[in-house]
Amino acid sequence: MKIAIAIVLMIISYFIGNISPATLLARAAGKDIKKEGSGNAGATNVLRVLGAKAAIITLVIDVLKGFLGTLLGFFAAYAIAKKMFDPIFTPADSYATVVSAWCGLAVFLGHIWPLIFKLKGGKGVATALGVLIATDLKVALICLGIFLIIVIATKFVSLGSVVAAVVFPFIYTWSLMKSGIIPEGASAMVFIYRACPILVPLFIMAVVLVYKHRENIKRILNGEENKLSFRKDAGNIK
Repeated sequence: MKIAIAIVLMIISYFIGNISPATLLARAAGKDIKKEGSGNAGATNVLRVLGAKAAIITLVIDVLKGFLGTLLGFFAAYAIAKKMFDPIFTPADSYATVVSAWCGLAVFLGHIWPLIFKLKGGKGVATALGVLIATDLKVALICLGIFLIIVIATKFVSLGSVVAAVVFPFIYTWSLMKSGIIPEGASAMVFIYRACPILVPLFIMAVVLVYKHRENIKRILNGEENKLSFRKDAGNIK
């Protein structure tokens, strides 16, 4: 029953992730975002193709859906656990924390591979930020700071995204240890029991983020990656 409830909530979160402001705004402007600029249904490509206003709208909605999809998992799971499960064997807060982590992954995957839009979505950076904000605001702000420092220094949004994606599971693990959810010096069994159900979906999210930026990584290494520009120019952006 507990797993079935989690799966239902994950499916709902996945379809929240299917909402694609980049695709819808481009269609309203008579364009196909998958055929313009980099072909990515995310805020950076919207900035290049449709301009700053559309990019801000896209960014806000993409962050919000990650945030709401994750919170939905927590509060729905908490309410259900309180009503249906024995608190000794299934503490509501612990169950809700685990379910929300997997719902965060689901909304993130729904953004990247949206069934509604033929599995053609964005790269998931803004939605991942929304998931992190809902999961741990402190960790989200640290990762956002790392992202901004790298983007400001290099003008490569993709590089900032990849670095933030690599470090955020480890920063969150540190946060869990500081909060006492994972006791310092915990045995492997305690770590697996308490941490893995929460950390595994976040590590999956990090791996997928890096994978979605693999072409950007290649272009950075070859000196071919385009830098961030506020010009509305689809040009030869990759």
